Amino acid sequence: MERELQRIFNSEQTISEEGLTIEGFRESFFRKVGFYLLGFLTGGLFFLFVKWYPNVWLICTHYKSPLSTCDSVRITHVTEGVEVRKVHRSYLADGSGLVFFEYRCLRYCWSRDSFSRPKFDISLPYSEIHKRYVNLEKGLEQERADDAAGLFGYNSIVVPVRSYFHLIFNEVVHPFYLFQLASVILWMCDEYWVYALCILVMSIISAGFSVVQTRRNMQSLNAMARLHVQVELMRSGKIKENVPSDLLVPGDLIRITTGMIMPCDAVLIKGSSVMNESMLTGESLPVLKSHLPRRDEHGAKPYSPEDDNRFTLYAGTTVVQSRNNAWALVHGTGFSTSKGMLVRSILYPKPTKFKFHRDSFRFLGFLFVVAIVGFIYAVITFIQHGASAVSIFKRGADLITIVVPPGLPVAMTIGTGFSMHRLKRENIFCISPVRVNVSGRVSVMCFDKTGTLTEEGLDVLGVHPSENGTFSRMVERSGDILGKLLYAMTSCHSITVLEDTFIGDTLEVKMFQYTRWSFEEVAEDPHHPHLLSVVRSPQKEQALGIVKRFDFSSALQRMSTITYDMEEKSLVAFVKGSPEMIRQLCLPSTIPGEYTSILSTYTNQGYRVIAMAYRPLDDMALDDAEQTPRHEVEKELRFLGFFILQNKLKTDTAEYIGLLRDADIRNIMVTGDNILTAVNVSRQCNLLPPDRVAYICDAVSPTDSSKSPSPNEILLLSDLQCSPLAPIEGDIQMKPTQTVVAMDRSDLPDWFYDPSIGLALTGAAYQVLCDGDAQLLAKVILKANVYARMSPFQKADLIERLQDQNLVVGMCGDGANDCGALKAADVGLSLSEAEASVAAPFTSKSPTIRSVHTLLREGRCALVTSTQIFKFIAMYSLIQFATLLIVYSFGSVLGDFQFLYQDLVLIIPLVFFMGKTEPSKRLSKARPIGSLISIPIISSILGQVAIVFFFGVGMYLYLRGQDWYRPPPELPPNHDPKEGGNIELMATTSAFLLSNFQYLAVFTAYSISKPFRKSVFTNVYLLVSLVVLLAINVYITIWPARSLEVFMQMGHDENELWLSYRVTLLVVAAVQWGVVWFYERVIILLLANRFSK
Repeated sequence: MERELQRIFNSEQTISEEGLTIEGFRESFFRKVGFYLLGFLTGGLFFLFVKWYPNVWLICTHYKSPLSTCDSVRITHVTEGVEVRKVHRSYLADGSGLVFFEYRCLRYCWSRDSFSRPKFDISLPYSEIHKRYVNLEKGLEQERADDAAGLFGYNSIVVPVRSYFHLIFNEVVHPFYLFQLASVILWMCDEYWVYALCILVMSIISAGFSVVQTRRNMQSLNAMARLHVQVELMRSGKIKENVPSDLLVPGDLIRITTGMIMPCDAVLIKGSSVMNESMLTGESLPVLKSHLPRRDEHGAKPYSPEDDNRFTLYAGTTVVQSRNNAWALVHGTGFSTSKGMLVRSILYPKPTKFKFHRDSFRFLGFLFVVAIVGFIYAVITFIQHGASAVSIFKRGADLITIVVPPGLPVAMTIGTGFSMHRLKRENIFCISPVRVNVSGRVSVMCFDKTGTLTEEGLDVLGVHPSENGTFSRMVERSGDILGKLLYAMTSCHSITVLEDTFIGDTLEVKMFQYTRWSFEEVAEDPHHPHLLSVVRSPQKEQALGIVKRFDFSSALQRMSTITYDMEEKSLVAFVKGSPEMIRQLCLPSTIPGEYTSILSTYTNQGYRVIAMAYRPLDDMALDDAEQTPRHEVEKELRFLGFFILQNKLKTDTAEYIGLLRDADIRNIMVTGDNILTAVNVSRQCNLLPPDRVAYICDAVSPTDSSKSPSPNEILLLSDLQCSPLAPIEGDIQMKPTQTVVAMDRSDLPDWFYDPSIGLALTGAAYQVLCDGDAQLLAKVILKANVYARMSPFQKADLIERLQDQNLVVGMCGDGANDCGALKAADVGLSLSEAEASVAAPFTSKSPTIRSVHTLLREGRCALVTSTQIFKFIAMYSLIQFATLLIVYSFGSVLGDFQFLYQDLVLIIPLVFFMGKTEPSKRLSKARPIGSLISIPIISSILGQVAIVFFFGVGMYLYLRGQDWYRPPPELPPNHDPKEGGNIELMATTSAFLLSNFQYLAVFTAYSISKPFRKSVFTNVYLLVSLVVLLAINVYITIWPARSLEVFMQMGHDENELWLSYRVTLLVVAAVQWGVVWFYERVIILLLANRFSK
């Protein structure tokens, strides 16, 4: 009874894993009538208000309701605000009711007293998937397919493309455009036609470009996302051809054909295929996919599309080749596919913690408060001077339009725009402009190893064979490799051939090519019904048939094949994998005593080592091989030897790692490779000091199997102080000593706090720490610089944990296995041939980490430029505000063409050309300030405002004290301050002329170059603008033509003392220039250096 009452009256639900809170509402007739009445009474202003705040609309028109009977829901995301969604009701094919709403392209259905996303249960053991879903003779029943279509919706990814009218309306009703429109109307009523028309035209052009660009982006994204193909599927026992892909539902069985573009996410359940996944991951090489085994490979581990990607076909990828009558089981459709999730990440990007953009709006709010104070001051002042009510309102409103610059957010994008243009010239492409400024604050940079720090390709060093538990000498020539070790190298792989080109993992391709054997596909050959492929020796006298393949698993750290020796008519299992894992699987009698020392010799010098082993299957029949489970094959192995490859550093890796380190950017390697190899490569590129001690942490494997390791217990291989790249034949200089220590955050060893000592972690140790003490983990990740044997999930998790330490984290990888980490990072840079990749906000066609250095330099330049433009625009408004407060004090105003000169001639060229200053060639230790609401910036603006007021008021008082000074004339009551010669006053002209120099003074003080940008003297456009504008200012101050004075409404007097005063004003302007420059370049820089870390 209690549960039933809770179901009926529950009006709120939390989906904690998605960070959502859902509240139910029902529409109220009376509230809706009141809402429309209030809207009409306010002349539509209330309607406009609720458009900005839809939550207010919901409260005004609805009342809280149980979720079971609601017709609208309010969805609150923990980081992304509030949205309101309509609840839809319909029926499934079986007559049952369907209640759902859609939030950010995903459907949430009412089921079991709560809303949740409908999920196709694919997280099952391999055998259960085949048993439950796979029936190639029947397929999915049509009735169930109809129900699934109602539940999951159409299999389509449609990005709404709004009409021009809709986009224009949304643009126009934005608060800033409405503010600009109100300002233009005010200026036109005040007959300030030229500037009003200029702003109106600029606003229309800006809005037009924004609308056109937004619609183009929508169309481009929709074209990229939308996919309609014809597929062949099995439904209700019939094969249906040319079925629109929109009609696919989870549970369907579809045929995989060469050339098709995958319209959904699916698991391959029969045959194999070669896929082009470049759109998805940036990986340029085709990828071989094999079918999901019918038996469970490692226990009852459930299938996962992410972990079992070797069986998974992703939406949007292309089938380069299909083999063996390939079929796949659909498990993800529409926005629930991998491609759909990527499109959603573009539509709804992850909110950044970067506060720059948000702070700009906060500061605008502060300026609005200042404007209101100025408005009150103007009203009081002009009442005292007897001005008319209309003119009082106009002059007060003028202050608001001056102090709150509507174009500030747009002006701040100038630096970002120029930086993106320069990045494009360097073949670095950006799909998220806001990340350009974020890159200016990166303090930690993570790198993948293979293909990023080292060359993509591998070079074979040789083979170190072992026989009967004893190592022989290393073999460098493939022709000298004999017996089972040669067979293992030729048959234990997952490669295939496509148009005479080997397709597969780079290591496996290199290993097979090293043997010089040939590869033949024999699929569906009646003479070899049990074989997948055949490999033959160069002279064709030896041949091996591959009967079954167990693909590589990162969790198991190995792969294996069952091979048929066509000459001896026998079956043999070959296994290759990490040396650590292969040792565990081998018979102890076959492991040489010097196994660890030989392995250390290679790995400590940066070589990649693959261990090889075999097991004879004399008692197994060929017919039984295909049904043999993995665990029966990969046991009681006999060790064969090591296959050694070298992965050379890219030529400029060490140089740019050094440049980043010199800039106090912490460099971290995150790789799936061996820990000793990772440490050695780190030393080669100076990521770890080559002459310093390094500690390597790995998880303990207790000798007592009944004892589980403590969460804080890790293994330390201590004092790996190796000589620089010792010869391969030599012994390691200092062999690691193994000691088990209990890592406790309250009693860490002394070396842990020594910054000269490096720390490296394995993925196993990292996982132990993640499952243990969070505070200990936080300390360790702030110390460690090398992470090895890390899974893709662990890479992304590490990025997020570093971000939790309030660090701005960058990630550079090849875009394939690093997708998760690239997306999780504040700044992700994918080294890919594509111009843009959904794997990361930045993509570089340049294959080296030089791109990282370039990106961070441009990021700092863009951030500094944006900050300086922000400060200058704010000061421009406040200087004009201060000038008006001074002239308002004696009942005057500035003339229209005086405003026009300052707003158009002085300001626009300076703001635009400031962004053309290029970044410094090197990164400095200091980092730009990332928040606009910070002590240095607030101190800068407040201090400069004080200087402006001091000199402005001082010059006015000095002018009033002159014997020849003519005070403002007496004006009649209800006058307009712009009439009766009230502008052409000495004091007004003096304030106007001084403010012209104040703009230039503040601008030059804010145009700080070092250490983030080149000298302003390298920016020719800006330099010419400054010289020309200074010359014009001096000209109109000292002796302008009489016609120009009349045009500019400047005061004129033939008295030589008036000329003398203007010369004095020029001198005072120069003095103020020096004071402004000193305050900004000395005092504020000291504050900035203190707060920049």
